[in-house]
Amino acid sequence: MNATTLDGSVGGADGRSKSISSPADRAAMAEVRRLSDAVLIGGATLRAERYRPLRAADPEGRRAAGLSSDPVLVIMTGSCDLPWEEPVFTESAVPPVIITSTSVAADLRMRAEELCDVIALEGTSLRMREVVEALNDRGLARIACEAGPRLVAQMIDEDVVDELDITL
Repeated sequence: MNATTLDGSVGGADGRSKSISSPADRAAMAEVRRLSDAVLIGGATLRAERYRPLRAADPEGRRAAGLSSDPVLVIMTGSCDLPWEEPVFTESAVPPVIITSTSVAADLRMRAEELCDVIALEGTSLRMREVVEALNDRGLARIACEAGPRLVAQMIDEDVVDELDITL
C-alpha cells in the first residue's frame, strides 16, 4: 500500500504517510498486513516512516491460517545505508530481511548481516522479478508493498503486482 494525495505527495507536512491517511486507510493496511507473509519497503520509506518491529494483532489467527505469527519486514536497499539503531533492527522477534545487490561494499553488507537476514542479488540494480522470486524461495509468497512511489512504479513496470488496494 502506498498513501498519496491528489497532487502526488506521499507524505504530509511531517514527511510521513500517516498524516495524509485516514482510519479507513489504516484499517485496510492492517488487513493487508494480517494476510501477508512479508511487508516490503524501500530504505527511504524506512528512514521516513520510522518502522517499528512488526507485530500481528492476532498471531493465533495468522497461525490458524497457515501463516507465521508475524509478517516479515523486507527492506530493499541499494546502499545498505540504514538507521541500524532503530528498534525495527534491535527489537524485532523475527529479523528483517534486507535485499541488496552484490555491488554494495562488503563492509556495509556485513553490518546488515549482523542484524538481518541478507539477500544479495547479482548486479548493480535490483530487479523486482528477482526480488519476488528470492522471497518466494524463502516461503514468502504473500508480499504487501508499503513502499514509496518509485518502488511501487518499478513493481508495476516489471509486472509483479497482483493487486492494488485503494481507499478514498
